[in-house]
Amino acid sequence: MSRYKKEPHIPFQCLIPLPESGPTGNTGLESAFRAIKTTDQSISANALSIITFETIEFDLNNEYDRTSTFSPQQDGVYLIIAAVTFEPTDISVNYVTQALISVNNSFIAGSDNFMGGNSGFLNAVNPSTIVQLQAGDVVRISASSSVAGQFLAVLSHFEATRLPSPASNPSSPITISSSKINKQTFDKKL
Repeated sequence: MSRYKKEPHIPFQCLIPLPESGPTGNTGLESAFRAIKTTDQSISANALSIITFETIEFDLNNEYDRTSTFSPQQDGVYLIIAAVTFEPTDISVNYVTQALISVNNSFIAGSDNFMGGNSGFLNAVNPSTIVQLQAGDVVRISASSSVAGQFLAVLSHFEATRLPSPASNPSSPITISSSKINKQTFDKKL
């Protein structure tokens, strides 16, 4: 027998009205893919290269091709995530590695990491963004480093998914922001 007094059960009643969910329905085709890097890719110092992601883990709508390009089949809002892992040829020097997301050859998002020499760590750079895309846009991942080395298959991936969004919104056309990232922004750090 418990030494605690058992209280009668009182059902919980929320006194704050909760919002009702909005209408549900078809938001368009399912769109998502994930590709991983399975071969190392050597680069020279300060050479911006398109990064290859050779193995497709899944592609729900056949929108990713083996040239490491994602091209959505419908307009919408997409989450794009990538990771590239870099190893310098000379591990004793300080360096910066950058990775950029481009849409139709315009950089729209990026990330860079400084790595001190002899750190004992690999340098993983993870750009991501949420962006409105149009059907047929070309999305790629590019990267460079201030020193020669290689982008490794370890922990390097590229993925995107379409978020629930109208297939099109004529009152708000889908465009890439005029505040595009210029590669020179990153070059100043190199």
